[in-house]
Amino acid sequence: ECVAAPPKGKALADAVAATCRRLSIADASGAEIAPALYLLREDREAFYLFLCNVGHDYAGKADSIGSAPKVRDRTAVFPDVRIKGFGACAGDPLELDPDTGKVFTAEAARKGDAWEIRTSFLAVGSRMFVIPKTKALAKGSYPRRKTLRAVRTEALDGRWEIGLSESNVLVLDRPRYRIGTGEWQEAAEILRVNQAVCDVLKTTHRGVQPWARKIPKTLRRARVSLAYDIEVKTAPSGDLFLALEQPATFRVALNGVPLHTDMECGWWTDRSLRKVALDPALLRLGTNRLTLDCDYAETHPGLEIVYVMGHFGVEVQGAAVAMTAAPASLALGDWVPQGLAFYAGSVSYARTIRPALSAGERLVVRVPEYRGVAVRVLVNGAPAGVIAWEPNEVDITDQLVAGQETELRIEVIGHRRNSHGPLHFAEKSPAWTGPGQFISTGEKWTDNYQLVACGLMVPPELVVLRDIEGQG
Repeated sequence: ECVAAPPKGKALADAVAATCRRLSIADASGAEIAPALYLLREDREAFYLFLCNVGHDYAGKADSIGSAPKVRDRTAVFPDVRIKGFGACAGDPLELDPDTGKVFTAEAARKGDAWEIRTSFLAVGSRMFVIPKTKALAKGSYPRRKTLRAVRTEALDGRWEIGLSESNVLVLDRPRYRIGTGEWQEAAEILRVNQAVCDVLKTTHRGVQPWARKIPKTLRRARVSLAYDIEVKTAPSGDLFLALEQPATFRVALNGVPLHTDMECGWWTDRSLRKVALDPALLRLGTNRLTLDCDYAETHPGLEIVYVMGHFGVEVQGAAVAMTAAPASLALGDWVPQGLAFYAGSVSYARTIRPALSAGERLVVRVPEYRGVAVRVLVNGAPAGVIAWEPNEVDITDQLVAGQETELRIEVIGHRRNSHGPLHFAEKSPAWTGPGQFISTGEKWTDNYQLVACGLMVPPELVVLRDIEGQG
C-alpha cells in the first residue's frame, strides 16, 4: 500500500514531494520554476522569504565560471508565479519593497491547507515576503500594490548635452624603452617592459605583492628610460595633469622640459596614483614626447600605466591614440568612439522636458538599455532614484512642478574597465579577470585596445502610467 519509487533521481523526489515539500514556486501550469532560488528564515513571529530569478537552470549542470551564461544574457521572465506553503500561518502575507521601504498586502489566498501567493519575476528579478504566524496585523493594515498601465510613451531621441563627473584620461601604456646603456627598444605594453627589466636584473617576474617580498642585502639595479609619444589633434583647455605611481622616483620631461614631480596635486582613483601638474602650453599640435627615467631596483613596485588627465577628447584606432576636442554632447550609443575612449567616470545626459499629466497619472523615466554600473536620475538637480535592474525605471511625478520646464539628467555611472584594463586581452568580456588577463600571450593577446561599450544605448522614455483598476 506504500508509494514505491527508485532509490534516487527525479522519480523519488516526485514521490515524496506532496508530503515533504515545504515550499512550491511554480508557474500557472503548476510546473516548478527551476531558475527560482529562495532563502527562508523563521522566528517566533513570522517566516521571512526572499526569492530571486537567476535566469538559469543549474539543476544537473556542472557549470564552470566560463560556461554559465552571463547575467546580461539571462532574460527569462515569469509573469505568473504561484508560491505555496506556510499552512500553519494565520496572518496575511506581506510584500516588502527594498527599493522604497514600503510594505504591501500581498496578493494571496488560502488554498486548502496552505497559502498561495501570486506574484511575478522580471529578468533577474527578486521578491521579499513576510508571512506572520498569527493574525497580529488586521487585514488591510497595508495597501495592495496598484496596477499601473502605460497610457503614453515618449522616446527621448537625438543628441544630449553632457556633464562629466571627473577629468577625461589618456592612457599611456606603450612606451619605447631602454634598460641601462642598451639600445632603445620598440614600443611595448608597460607590463611587458617591466618583465624585460626583471629579465635583465635576473629577478623573478612580478607576482608577489611588493610588501610581501624578502628584501635582499644587495639590491640589483638598472636605469630604465621610457618614452611615450602623445599625438595631439586639438589642444586641450584648462588644467592638465599627469597621474602616475611614485612620481618622486622618476625624472619626467615633456618635450624636453623637466616637470617638478615633488609638487603633487592630489590623487586619482587610488592614493597610490598621484597627480602632477602639466603646463598645457608645453603641448603642441602633432607628436609630443613624454620621457620618464628611474633607477629601477629589484624591490621596485613595478612599472604601471601613466595617465594624462584634463579637458579633452580621446580617439582610439587600433593601437593608435590621439588627443582631440572635448565632446560637449553625445549621440545615443557607445560613448567610447565619441571622444571618451578611456573615460572612467560617470556621464550625465541632460535635457529639458515639459510633461503634461492629468489627475491620477504618474510619470516614470525608463532606461531600456544602457552600459555602465547603474543609472541615476536627477530632476532639477535633485536625486530621484537609481536604476540598477528591471524594470529600469524611476517615478519622478512628485518632483515635477505643474506647467514648468524641468531639467532631466540621466547619469550613467561609469567604471574603471576602460582606464585600468585589461586593455589588451583578446576577449573583451572574459568570464574571469585576474592577473593573467593583463599579461596574456599568443591568441589571447592583442596590441589593439579592447574597450567595452558605455552609455545610453537606446532612447530613454517618458512613460505616463494610470491606475486602470482604480478607474474601473
